[in-house]
Amino acid sequence: MPGRASRRASRRRGGAPSGQSSERWLNRTPGALVRGLHAAWRAGLVGDDELRASLVLFWCLDGFAEDEALEMLAAVGYVTDAPGISLPDSVDIFRGQARGERLGIAWSLNPERALYHAADHARRVDNRLAPELYSGRVAACDVLLFSCFWREVVVRREAILDLRSGIPPGVFMAPWVPRPTLPQIERMRPGAHLMFRLAGREAEADTYMANLLKSAWRDGVGAGR
Repeated sequence: MPGRASRRASRRRGGAPSGQSSERWLNRTPGALVRGLHAAWRAGLVGDDELRASLVLFWCLDGFAEDEALEMLAAVGYVTDAPGISLPDSVDIFRGQARGERLGIAWSLNPERALYHAADHARRVDNRLAPELYSGRVAACDVLLFSCFWREVVVRREAILDLRSGIPPGVFMAPWVPRPTLPQIERMRPGAHLMFRLAGREAEADTYMANLLKSAWRDGVGAGR
């Protein structure tokens, strides 16, 4: 499973002017990466098939620009980096964010990740805001995006059931969530090439993927498709 270090290394924030290093670009304004994809799609520069193959990577690296993400998901339907995995009928979900902020659409399948993101989101929004945790569940048919690699789902707020503040003690990630696999990571390659192509830096895509695969090997990947 991707560890905290590799998650930080891979979950960089987007936006993409050329002339900057990849490192600086991927740490830019939250939401810029998803908004850039949305603008390219609306302009006809990215087709629905390419969008469908890229959305998991763009969203999980960015995680902001929710309205644009929901519009794209409405157009292409359910997307995942693990098409061989069937979600259970009911999915337990967890979220960490800054207190007082509007409830977001990105939810973790791992309560430990929610704890980390609670502090991370509060830091990004306003260091004076305390982190807050939520838990709930969602029907599989209401999941719009599922990433096995990032242990994350996207759901509309109105689809969340049994929403509660906090995470009950003794709750762990469900056993149906397997370790990420190399084929799942390889499915991100088209998205990586699109991401760097939109930045005018496509030559850097393979280096990015090599680093992502190296991190996955270090953290441990599972067998399967």
